[in-house]
Amino acid sequence: MQVKPVNDIAFHYGPRKCGKSLFVERELRPYAMKTYIGTLSKDSKYIQTINEHQQRRTDTWTTFEITEDFESDLQHIRTHLNNKEKEAACMVDGLITWFEFLKKTSVQTITWHHFTNGLIQLIDNSNITWRLVDVDPGIFKESTPCWTDYKKIHQKLISKLEIKKIIDWRYEQIQNTLD
Repeated sequence: MQVKPVNDIAFHYGPRKCGKSLFVERELRPYAMKTYIGTLSKDSKYIQTINEHQQRRTDTWTTFEITEDFESDLQHIRTHLNNKEKEAACMVDGLITWFEFLKKTSVQTITWHHFTNGLIQLIDNSNITWRLVDVDPGIFKESTPCWTDYKKIHQKLISKLEIKKIIDWRYEQIQNTLD
């Protein structure tokens, strides 16, 4: 029986625009093959952020922009990542953003449970390095309609994927290491 190697998974969360994405992009530089899953919509309020992120990444990155079809996106990403070696890494930049985008645009009903299970299956069936980047649900008021969904998404991913590297950017002084 072949033993599947343990994935190298880290979860970075914290305030918007605190340097999480930049830190992770730099952390993944040594990997031969890098995949970036961008979750911001092409809405005019995000264009500047999207452009900044694209300019930082070199052509050694493969970028997937999400669509309103979650299952198709997962399949395309899975196919791309299939049979990648240990020197491959994938960064998902904005879990809550992806979930909210799907809730607003998807033709199928998407629940936090469906969304999380899809991600768990994608990540758990690969042998590459993963970096999950997200905003801290604490930036939303508890009265925000989906606040509990956000917390559940994070908790289930951490629990089911047995993520041990959790970096809370509200408390870490990682920003000082970016220069």
